Amino acid sequence: MATIKLLKQKMLIYHTLYDKVGTMIIRCPECGKSIVVQGLGRKAFKMPVTKVCDALRLHNSVLGAATDLGCSRAYIYKVLKTNGLTAKEILEKS
Repeated sequence: MATIKLLKQKMLIYHTLYDKVGTMIIRCPECGKSIVVQGLGRKAFKMPVTKVCDALRLHNSVLGAATDLGCSRAYIYKVLKTNGLTAKEILEKS
């Protein structure tokens, strides 16, 4: 338990700076040197709204479209909402 506490304290010491490219500069708590790290975190899952709409029309359900596209139902709703659409509108048009 003490080890976890110490690790959390050390993590708070890290000084991070982000630049526009997505790299991160981390200051090492042991030696104080700056280390450049790239590619942290998960990449954004971007899918065109046309692909989502086509899958919805093909499957006539959000679950079928999400399964086909390899994403969650929530992501389907999010893409539609961002573009000012609803699943009901897309399904009624088909």
